[in-house]
Amino acid sequence: MGRLDSSRCVVKPVFDELIKGGKIKDFVKMILPEVQLVGDILEVRYCGRNGEKVIQPRPEFLDWCRHHPEALRNPNKARECLMKNPSYKFEGGTHPDVYIKTTTLTVVIEAKWTEPRITSHTTWRKEGERDQLIRHMDALLPIDPSKSNGKVYGLFLIDECGKISQDVLKKLFASEWYFAQSLPHRVLNRSVKDVMSGFCGVYTWQYIKKTFGLINPTLH
Repeated sequence: MGRLDSSRCVVKPVFDELIKGGKIKDFVKMILPEVQLVGDILEVRYCGRNGEKVIQPRPEFLDWCRHHPEALRNPNKARECLMKNPSYKFEGGTHPDVYIKTTTLTVVIEAKWTEPRITSHTTWRKEGERDQLIRHMDALLPIDPSKSNGKVYGLFLIDECGKISQDVLKKLFASEWYFAQSLPHRVLNRSVKDVMSGFCGVYTWQYIKKTFGLINPTLH
């Protein structure tokens, strides 16, 4: 973090420029080329613009945690928490680096710059069992399709010279098994693919900068 904080050093300058130049809708169209109607922009949230959006986890996931303390990172501690409070929440709100809401869909973005890896765990779930981007998408997408308020899409923005590989991410997010690890409550409802179908790729800061003719950030 500090001087290398991706939210401050790359997210804010890039999306500030996109907004000032009236290019946010063009950005959404670029990442979703197969979507015919992206709708009008209703809300854009990120560091420096009204703060990051806080999205509460799906109640179905919290219920799953309460019914399966043996599957959590520290089963004994989990049972102690439930003894004291049967409604104990095993996960707090999730914070997408960028949140874009239109009249027809929602886009959530995980932004990385100098980080060596993506985040795939929480306090109560082990490495690979609760991916950060999947958490964002899951939280926004009701398990009951009739209650959905539009399609939910998620993507990564990374540095092309960074330690996180585009190819590795694409392969990882093409795996239904990887999604299922983070969505045990959806495995029961057979709705893992509903979340998985919203993953729309991995882009680099350099590509975004070149495509939209941005001045900032200065990437090293």
